[in-house]
Amino acid sequence: LAGFTIFSILGYLANELGVDVKDVIKGGGSTLAFVSYPDVLARFAVAPQFFATMFFLMLFTLGIGSASALTGCVITIICDQFPLWKKWLVTLVICILGFFISMFYVTPQGQFILTLIDYYGGGFIIFILAALEVIAVQWVYGINNFCRDIEFMLGRKTGWYWKFCWAGLIPTVLLVVLAYVVFNSKPLKHGIYVFGPVAIGVGLVLTVIAVSMLPILFSSGVFKRLRKGMGCFEAVVDVFRPSSKWGPADPVLRVQYIDFVAGRGKDQQMEGIDNQATDIESHRF
Repeated sequence: LAGFTIFSILGYLANELGVDVKDVIKGGGSTLAFVSYPDVLARFAVAPQFFATMFFLMLFTLGIGSASALTGCVITIICDQFPLWKKWLVTLVICILGFFISMFYVTPQGQFILTLIDYYGGGFIIFILAALEVIAVQWVYGINNFCRDIEFMLGRKTGWYWKFCWAGLIPTVLLVVLAYVVFNSKPLKHGIYVFGPVAIGVGLVLTVIAVSMLPILFSSGVFKRLRKGMGCFEAVVDVFRPSSKWGPADPVLRVQYIDFVAGRGKDQQMEGIDNQATDIESHRF
């Protein structure tokens, strides 16, 4: 729907200017939203002010919605990790920090910073993290364990279609797209400006910081187990096991979950798809 809307507008502008559509687009992202699209609205013969107002109102509400989703993830993580902290105070601090950090984007060089961070912090790195997340849940934790938890929460079994998508199709598509993006990447530029080695280095640091959390936490978990006297292989296997705290936080639901897992344990062993290192035994609770 967005594609039909955008290209119909750009087609109208190309017809007005007598040029091809590719010559109308002066840039993607923010340039398309704040330059090309408003230019079309200003050329409307009927009530251009009304449509311009509605368009920027839409952008405002879209920005509020995106900000709520992004900050909500950070707030939830912090509040879950530190439950004694007041949520309203965490929200206030995150919003204030986000406001001051975003001031960089309204400086004269803000568009260059936005392009750099969007590419390295919100571009192909998403495919890396998404692929690792899907693989971790469906192949490390196990597709059967995951579907069993869904059945416990929703009271219905998961069909083969969803299992196929989660365990096979989605990881494959993400890895294929990631490979395509990496092998077909072009020099990063904003307009006619090509980013130099220093800017590329800063972008790569952002990517490394985001991805490095996984091996760091994994190594930390293995090291803690080695200090407890476990062997190397045993420590690695134990890292992939759910902790003794895994399960519903509510005591009543926790007991029900333990009984549910115990009743499904035999069926899971017969299916033989999951990583056996992630099997949850009732006595671990």
